[in-house]
Amino acid sequence: MTERILFVSQTPEFGGAEKHLLDLVRRMDDRLDCRILCLGRDFFSGPLRGRPNVHVDSVPLITASRFLKYWWLFLTRRPSIIVLVKGTFDHHPFAAHLAARLAGSRRLIVIEHLIADAPPAEVEGVGTRAALRRRFGWRAKYMRTMRWQGWLAHATVCVSEAVRRRLVEGYRYPPSRTITIRNGIDRRHYQPKVRISASKTDFGASPVTLVCAARLSPAKRIDVLLDALAMLLTDSVSWRCLILGTGPLEAELRARADQLGLSERVTFLGHVDDVRPRLGEADLFVLSSDKEGLPLALLEAMACGLPVIATDVGGTGEAVVHQGTGLLVERDNRKELAQAIRHLLLDSVARERMGEAARQRIDQEFDIDQAMNRIHSVILA
Repeated sequence: MTERILFVSQTPEFGGAEKHLLDLVRRMDDRLDCRILCLGRDFFSGPLRGRPNVHVDSVPLITASRFLKYWWLFLTRRPSIIVLVKGTFDHHPFAAHLAARLAGSRRLIVIEHLIADAPPAEVEGVGTRAALRRRFGWRAKYMRTMRWQGWLAHATVCVSEAVRRRLVEGYRYPPSRTITIRNGIDRRHYQPKVRISASKTDFGASPVTLVCAARLSPAKRIDVLLDALAMLLTDSVSWRCLILGTGPLEAELRARADQLGLSERVTFLGHVDDVRPRLGEADLFVLSSDKEGLPLALLEAMACGLPVIATDVGGTGEAVVHQGTGLLVERDNRKELAQAIRHLLLDSVARERMGEAARQRIDQEFDIDQAMNRIHSVILA
């Protein structure tokens, strides 16, 4: 009997989790019946059009009677395997996990793309009231629910070791069923930039180009990047910054760039279907996030031979080797970020060395075929 795999996606914006799911489904055996259930927006019908074994269905977000609605959605689609794709830790609630286990499927897999927030602090104090709150209060109920999510899944796939460590140590997920399979990149689609020295051109040196590819959402902290760039306006080196992506903060960030006097240096390009031409223009990639799992945008830049400056959050330090393939900085530290950017703006030799090392690291450690083969094995076990 043909396996029917139901992938469940819930996200208001297209990002790394959606790219990952497209790569995963495209590499599935054609004999498998793959179905994508979109709770809300559908980002998959277009890219997957023409694949006879893939069906995409979109339904409204579930906001009430959640267990019964999830259970009915899963039951009527009769999947043998359910895969919950989570762009954030709370994209699919406990009700979805429980409904998936009770809908008759033989296997439940969860893919976690973003590091979870640290668990809420333990209730402090002495006496009976504090003891009861520790045992039966809001935090105790919340932590039990989160822990049960981990135990309900046959396997939780984490895209970085940092994501796994937070779930196992912070939320007490079962270590044997919580595994790390790092994101991978198809190196055939991302080629290093062809470097042309200024002395070989008729027009002199062009500005050093920085690229940031990220959702314009709070977690990406583009405001921190803009503030850091404003500190470089008086430097002698010529530079420009391209920001790829869209999101709820776009208007606010455009206004902030204007207020900081960055309108002639920083360009917001909106959503870009194919980032490769823009990465080909770049000399340096910057990511100023507060939270990450293991960002595909960062791996794509490294695959193009770009040095990376990134905040040391989530799994970024598992890809970026500090002083080797780029520079890691403390999150929400505008001064340190500005200093790191200035250093690589001024040092073309370091940019070249780090960019070559970045490409080699992708070749050696982040092959997409190996990553996808491992996930397929987990899903179909």
